[in-house]
Amino acid sequence: KSTDDVMDMAFKFNLDGDDAYQWWQMTMEERNGNDRCGNPIWNWKGALVNYCKVMAAKRVADAG
Repeated sequence: KSTDDVMDMAFKFNLDGDDAYQWWQMTMEERNGNDRCGNPIWNWKGALVNYCKVMAAKRVADAG
């Protein structure tokens, strides 16, 4: 899982590129591929999509 893999997923699923990069930094760099509880992330694509959806929903809620 490189930044290129993550950004390709972001493009493919029309996700926010900044959110996708933030997820990669947080999950792959800071947590070494683990979630916030320390469990290994086996489905990184699903985790990325879910994270980006949550971040987008938060922006909408904050704007409204």
